[in-house]
Amino acid sequence: MIFTSEDRLVDEAHKMLGVLSRTRGKAHDVVVGEWVRCWIKLDRYHLAFNPAPVVGSHTADILFLEPECDDMPILRPVGVAEIENSRDKWFEKLESLIEYIKEYQLRFALLCVRVYQNSRYDVKSFDQLKEKVISLSKDIPNVNWILYRLDESPWGKDKYLITFKPDPEAEIYAYRFIFGGEGIIIKNGEVTLRSNHATGLK
Repeated sequence: MIFTSEDRLVDEAHKMLGVLSRTRGKAHDVVVGEWVRCWIKLDRYHLAFNPAPVVGSHTADILFLEPECDDMPILRPVGVAEIENSRDKWFEKLESLIEYIKEYQLRFALLCVRVYQNSRYDVKSFDQLKEKVISLSKDIPNVNWILYRLDESPWGKDKYLITFKPDPEAEIYAYRFIFGGEGIIIKNGEVTLRSNHATGLK
């Protein structure tokens, strides 16, 4: 089996889950940084823009670049990424990715979303998002669409309790956190890769 850069990127992304499981809050910037790290780790000549150059009315989170050919230090965009925590904006981010694909003739597009596992709305919306991407991939052929789902824990599962005041009677908080993820690659209407990884409810 021949592994593409996109396959390897998904595999490398599973390693960022350990960092995300120890990060509280929405952590948008942390997730963006981890994807950039994953891309650069794949090849010493890889580069990334954060944020991506503006295309139309859109500014994607990341633009991935690689050398145009082996013997020339000229790089070109090959992929784009949007990282989105809010379910209400998932489908809007697809429009952004489409604009970048058209502008730069990209090889892949990545949408990384956060899914609260106790929310039937999140889970249902992710299934709808996957079907939408499958449909889009038929209309925009020969592009690898990467959907990466960050699984967010239910309330009360965090063993790390947090207080913000040096007072034994201060309130103590438990936060939701990332405990796993799944990467899906879709091309020409078909799921070509599905890979998941869990860190456990720590």
